[in-house]
Amino acid sequence: MKNIIIFFLSFFLFLTACSSGDKYIVKGNLSHLEGQYLYAVHERYKKELKMDTIRVQSGKFELTGESEMLTSLQLYTEDYTPLMQLFVKNGDHISLEGDVQRPFEIRIKGNEAYQAVTDFNQRNGALLQRIAEKRKEYYTREKDSAYFDDLKKLENEICRDAESEISAKPASPASIILMYEYLLNENTVELCDSLLRIMPSEAKPASLLAKIDLFIEQVRRVSVGKIFPYSVLKNKKGESVSTNTFRDIPTVVTWWASYDPASREEMKNIREIYSKYKDDKVRVVNISLDIDKESWRNRIKNDSLEWTQLIQPEEWNASSTRNLGISRIPYTMILDKTGRLEKVGLEGDELKKYIDKMVSRIDSLESVKEKG
Repeated sequence: MKNIIIFFLSFFLFLTACSSGDKYIVKGNLSHLEGQYLYAVHERYKKELKMDTIRVQSGKFELTGESEMLTSLQLYTEDYTPLMQLFVKNGDHISLEGDVQRPFEIRIKGNEAYQAVTDFNQRNGALLQRIAEKRKEYYTREKDSAYFDDLKKLENEICRDAESEISAKPASPASIILMYEYLLNENTVELCDSLLRIMPSEAKPASLLAKIDLFIEQVRRVSVGKIFPYSVLKNKKGESVSTNTFRDIPTVVTWWASYDPASREEMKNIREIYSKYKDDKVRVVNISLDIDKESWRNRIKNDSLEWTQLIQPEEWNASSTRNLGISRIPYTMILDKTGRLEKVGLEGDELKKYIDKMVSRIDSLESVKEKG
């Protein structure tokens, strides 16, 4: 009888271990976390994104997900403000403790990588907080050159700190996370590529490595003069629209998502461009990467986004999105009238000025032709 009890107890413990090993668990206890819900966007390697609504009670919450490989988990507050990004895999039991008003000091426990990331964040907490506060000022100071100089200095400083940490500990499982979070940008692709070469394979999980490689490839490949790749999108009515229709006049293409605050803010600038040119001299197109199609339609209606609104049915996992290396939103590309890339990555006042100069240049050329 005793042997039978021991057998069933062992079998029960085996099942429990298996059930916890085929998923990841994140528990949070965060002060100043307002609202009753969080949104969790699970990025599953080579699969579609998944979004969950998580109940919050007195700052406490728990969520689970599944991913055999290290993958991104983005948390958003109830008003869709980004809270934090984690990188998790099956078997992880992650705990979050701290104050959302000081996000870079939140203690993250549960795996070796995050202990090192937490240590880095806490050492650089004041710097990271200053960068976050500066970025919030963007839309009120986008015409202030001193603002961009200050922001660039701060961003360069955190890049140098991340580079030093990665160079000193290339085998650390935290290094690739620090690279993706703090070092990778359009100006550091060659540096990141060289650092990747000294990292052992076990320190480079395929899912995160693929995102970094994709970004590096995009920066190297997406250059002026190349044809915008063909793809088929859907409009609000569910009808198919080919990118081959982006011809005859210059086209401003902006990737965005209705849940993303930065995207919604950038729509103010896109609206100005559309209101000025009304698809006459410049065509304006939004391509959404939304998961929730109904939320996308509601945002278009509520915000009166009157210009061409299309959605990528496969969201971030679409081959066209991957081929273009879209890794952040909002992201804008300007195409000439033949569908070739003319400029990428502009936003805000810089984007509006470029469009005005482009139209003025085209008008001047047409005037010369008419006189000739």
